[in-house]
Amino acid sequence: MDYFENCLAKCFDMNLFWGRALFHSNAAYVALSLKKFTLAESHVDEAIRLFETTPSGRKSSIAYSIKAYLEGLKDNPSVALKYLLYGEALCNPIHKKSWMALQFWVKSELLRIPSFSHLEQIPLLLKKEASYYKQASEQLFKSIHFNREL
Repeated sequence: MDYFENCLAKCFDMNLFWGRALFHSNAAYVALSLKKFTLAESHVDEAIRLFETTPSGRKSSIAYSIKAYLEGLKDNPSVALKYLLYGEALCNPIHKKSWMALQFWVKSELLRIPSFSHLEQIPLLLKKEASYYKQASEQLFKSIHFNREL
């Protein structure tokens, strides 16, 4: 995590908004992998704040996917769905494997949360079972040599 903190400080000193948002997204990803959910949320919230206030309009689905997962853990299903859809909107046109792998993983995890899976919109939006999304996630992670278990 020190690596990300150093990069964030350099980006801040150089006024690089996109760099800061990107490093906050990636730091959230690492914190999530380490099961440090409070730290992940802190980084993801700052990434989203930067994405939403930066004039370039560039965004990374990583932050929105992680935010969806974290909201699901807090039993905020409608907020989780909102961020899942943001992540999906960024992910689908690009088909970046690392983004898609995370998005599929988040879908598989959210579908295991009863309050999320019972939302009225879910059958229309997520037409596959959690196991399908988990397997798709694992295959994509493997294809990019990402061997870490989330």
